[in-house]
Amino acid sequence: MILGGILINGMTTAFNLVLVTRDLPITGLIVGYAISVPYNLLAMIGVWRASEVHEGDPGVATGMRWLAVIIAAVLCVT
Repeated sequence: MILGGILINGMTTAFNLVLVTRDLPITGLIVGYAISVPYNLLAMIGVWRASEVHEGDPGVATGMRWLAVIIAAVLCVT
């Protein structure tokens, strides 16, 4: 989730900056968030669902759930 989020967010941020420098700020904003936010949400849901079937310590699974939520929120906002 973290590596994929960084790659997707880095690419969309770069593309967003290119569009903004070409005087297309609305298009840049839409493209920047239309790709990264759905990816981050799907990755977070995947981690959440995987932690439900984790056979180890339930405390670790709960911690990973909330860590995924925090990471996804940070990646969606930035």
